[in-house]
Amino acid sequence: MVAMAWLQPVIERYEQENLKADAERAQNLVAEKGKNISSDLKTYSVKVELDKKRVEEEIESLVEGDDLDKAIMRVAAHFVPKTAFAKQLIEEKKKAAPLLSLFKSVIVSADGQPEAIIDPNDEEAKLHQQINQYMGFMQMLLRASLQRLFDKFSILTGNISSFIYRSPIFLESRKSLIEAGVQAYFDGDFVKALHVLVPQVEDTLRSMTVKAGIPIHKTVPGVLGITEVKSMNGILKKERVRRMLTEDIWRYLSVLYIDRRGLNLRNNIAHGLMNPAAFNQLVCDRVIHSLLILGMMRPTPPVPPATPSPTEGA
Repeated sequence: MVAMAWLQPVIERYEQENLKADAERAQNLVAEKGKNISSDLKTYSVKVELDKKRVEEEIESLVEGDDLDKAIMRVAAHFVPKTAFAKQLIEEKKKAAPLLSLFKSVIVSADGQPEAIIDPNDEEAKLHQQINQYMGFMQMLLRASLQRLFDKFSILTGNISSFIYRSPIFLESRKSLIEAGVQAYFDGDFVKALHVLVPQVEDTLRSMTVKAGIPIHKTVPGVLGITEVKSMNGILKKERVRRMLTEDIWRYLSVLYIDRRGLNLRNNIAHGLMNPAAFNQLVCDRVIHSLLILGMMRPTPPVPPATPSPTEGA
């Protein structure tokens, strides 16, 4: 770990001085050192006891009643991380461990390469790291809630499809792909489910952007007359898109799909960087959950004109 930390600024300086051969030599050395980084890392765990009765009561409150749509909406809304609560946790950490909050932390990949740096002065980095940690803590409760929901209402792929396609942002041309991905999820084929569904989430966000009148194409640098569609990264960074989604949802989708400080599913899958162990049910639960959240985006019903009172205008 020390060798990697020392070599990284050396590589950057080599590149600044256009010493490509030296930079590559140092990069190969870092890659070799990274293979053994797991031996330097230590695991620290904290035992947390949950009140089983309270957990059961909470799950039951989410799936109560006979209205499937309302139950899905309650489960979906409940597990969107709340930005205000994440900020509160960060402030509590500062008070509980003021010295620790002054140090930067580095997130490393499975092969030991640094993926992201959490600088103590970068409030957004700390916020997204906290949201990611909270998502991990709530993951088992999400799993239990989804399973209870599926069991109680005998939910199949068609039920999920029917719910999300009440939202106009889902394209009919993509329905067969989404249903194939959801079916793979129910079948336990999580490799297929993630590879199919994650791109459909991205396309759905583009569809939402188009319906809001926001362009989704951009010019290709250095190629006149050619455009390409914006990626999920570009879409979720647009202020108008963020206002449509609300802060809680756009930050959640960012941490889940495009942020190095989070799961970064979209980028890791697209570039073949996903750890094989991450193709599991818990990760798939989050993707299904994100589809349900997007499925809750429904047209606002028109407000009927006010009926004038008998005395109005008298």
